Amino acid sequence: MADSNGTKLSHIVEGTMGGGSPILKNPQKRQWSYFEGYFKTFPAIIRMVEIGLMFVAFIMSCVDKTFLSVGGSWLVVTNVLSLFISIFFLVFHLFLLHRFVLAPWTLIEFTSGVLVCILIFSSGVLSAAYSHIGAIVIAQTVFLFLSLAVYIVDGLVSFKVLLAGRYYD
Repeated sequence: MADSNGTKLSHIVEGTMGGGSPILKNPQKRQWSYFEGYFKTFPAIIRMVEIGLMFVAFIMSCVDKTFLSVGGSWLVVTNVLSLFISIFFLVFHLFLLHRFVLAPWTLIEFTSGVLVCILIFSSGVLSAAYSHIGAIVIAQTVFLFLSLAVYIVDGLVSFKVLLAGRYYD
């Protein structure tokens, strides 16, 4: 059977139901599809390292009670925000959701990466300013600047993709 454009409709049987609508032989159910080899790619490894480092920094920012009263709540907010952004883009790429976005998603990803780098840098400076409080704050500063370096690498990769004009279609 062929439609008006001349394409074959093999999923429709040569008959109609009582109302004149065609009977489907094999109705296709939409299933979630995901990129099976995504966790082996460089951007996925970078994302997982970002999530791990930010999770450790988040735990450290919640542990030190004296630093929370001085200005550590800003660190908690920036850590949670950057952690959520990393998890969002990990899921975004894992389930290939960029195919459904009409906006230039590489530009959105690059812009959010720049925003996260600014937030982490401000948190790292704040944490370094109060490093005299204790060893947990020093360790948190180290983890923040390590995660900043990883986010910069991720930003450079997304900038390269943005300049190349590849949108992984």
